[in-house]
Amino acid sequence: MFGAVAAAPSGGGSSVDYEEVTQNGVTYNVYSEHAEVASVDTSKASVAILDKVGGKNVTVIAENAFNGCADLTSVTIPATVKTIEASAFWGCSKLAEITIPETVTTINKDAFKKCTALKTVKGVKGSAAETFAKANNLTFEEIGGTVTPPVEEKLGKPTNVAI
Repeated sequence: MFGAVAAAPSGGGSSVDYEEVTQNGVTYNVYSEHAEVASVDTSKASVAILDKVGGKNVTVIAENAFNGCADLTSVTIPATVKTIEASAFWGCSKLAEITIPETVTTINKDAFKKCTALKTVKGVKGSAAETFAKANNLTFEEIGGTVTPPVEEKLGKPTNVAI
């Protein structure tokens, strides 16, 4: 399904144009700079999120995107995703484990609310996945890879900066 749509951004500002694209039961909103997972067919048991849609990287799993996917047992998140918003996986009661790539730097504290079977988060040591798992008393399983520290951690914080 393709269609141009306009939506008001949160905060009530001017409208933002995006194209709605549905592929394999997943609906994406494609903006000028990125794409995001907007919603998923609730009958899906397994979902593989695309890394690009309409030539744009999929960088966000939006609020309530998987809401009501009670039969979901498996989801593949590509390395282009950076943010998992609030209630993104609300009520995915059969989702027992999830692998979160190291590129995800923001996971809302309520992203997996009412995911009663969720026990294990897999990810890279030092990543947002590990932080999320520990904060929510979930088992964290380390997978290969390393988190690249921000530039200031690699080089040190500037000490003499004149502006």
